Amino acid sequence: MKIAMANFKSAMPILKSHKYLQDLEKSLEPQHFDRVFVFPDFLGLLPNAFLHFTLGAQNAYPKDLGAFTGEITSKHLEELKISTLLIGHSERRTLLNESPNFLKEKFDFFKNKNFKIVYCIGEDLQTREKGLGAVKEFLNKQLEIIDTNYQNLMVAYEPIWAIGTGRSASVEDIYLTHNFLKQNLNPKTPLLYGGSVNISNAQEILSIDSVDGLLIGSASLELENFKTIISFL
Repeated sequence: MKIAMANFKSAMPILKSHKYLQDLEKSLEPQHFDRVFVFPDFLGLLPNAFLHFTLGAQNAYPKDLGAFTGEITSKHLEELKISTLLIGHSERRTLLNESPNFLKEKFDFFKNKNFKIVYCIGEDLQTREKGLGAVKEFLNKQLEIIDTNYQNLMVAYEPIWAIGTGRSASVEDIYLTHNFLKQNLNPKTPLLYGGSVNISNAQEILSIDSVDGLLIGSASLELENFKTIISFL
């Protein structure tokens, strides 16, 4: 079963986001209900009892409530009936300086809350240019801080050098890296690919056996593009 995830980041206006979710709900075929995930920004989240697909949060602070200016917490998400969360996206690692220790704290906290966690990993260009051995070592370090046997874990491999650059990893790179990761993950853990996925390359990437789905950024911002990718599942 292949999966499609849309990550809006901070790129979509609130009202457009709300309309997008409502229009997606109207157009989605029943066979795709449990295979489609959307991650709007926090203001784009809707009370989602009427949605058949999964709505998730891009980020949350690992506390119930408290004096954490600018953050959202587990209680905020629980009130909206949101129980799916992205953790470890490279933009939060690099732009917001989220350390491995903090990511572990966040993972452990939301694991204890039984959230479905989409944990993002990926190497930089310098590491990729050193070869597959260096990539394996880099990714292993990102995985070793979490419980890879957690039953509600999904992993998204997003090479940093491919995110938002228009330069996707080659099919061979994805094949080799995903095969390595599959050997180090629980067989039941879905493994997704992300990084400049678009309607031109999505079908080919999805044809790789070790790719269980896609985490899509800018190409998902237009609903028709996302619907096209969903049709490839």
